[in-house]
Amino acid sequence: MRQLPEPAEAAVARFEEFLRLADTIAAREDERGLQTMARKADLAGAAQILDALRQDYRRRQQG
Repeated sequence: MRQLPEPAEAAVARFEEFLRLADTIAAREDERGLQTMARKADLAGAAQILDALRQDYRRRQQG
């Protein structure tokens, strides 16, 4: 049995739904990327704080 082409309106509606889903996925990926960047920034800040504490500790040990 041969499959008939779907009506243009249905094809357009399906394509629009596909685009909406693609936008949703892209937005979620962007959000994850921003969260990752924020975590990296937090870790970089923590590393700077630890470095400053280490330096302070060494100064106090030296006297």
